[in-house]
Amino acid sequence: MQVVEIISASIGHMMQAEFTALRDCHGNAVLPVDGLTMADWERQTFLATGSLISSSCKAALMLAQHPDSLQEQAYEFGKQIALAYQVCL
Repeated sequence: MQVVEIISASIGHMMQAEFTALRDCHGNAVLPVDGLTMADWERQTFLATGSLISSSCKAALMLAQHPDSLQEQAYEFGKQIALAYQVCL
């Protein structure tokens, strides 16, 4: 049951990202010159892709019945992978 809740929450984050996206009316990524902080970028990236990747990593370890500490490390790993991927784009 927890796995379903985690994944459904991350899908909700993706939908939230669609409404708070840093994009113009044509769907192109836009970085506003004024007022955008690194924290804003990280939050948007997490909502758009990081939540699903990190939640999937955690859910996989939950299903394999690994300890909670390892599950949290997998979650953080997924988050960092999402941020690194976004930087590459």
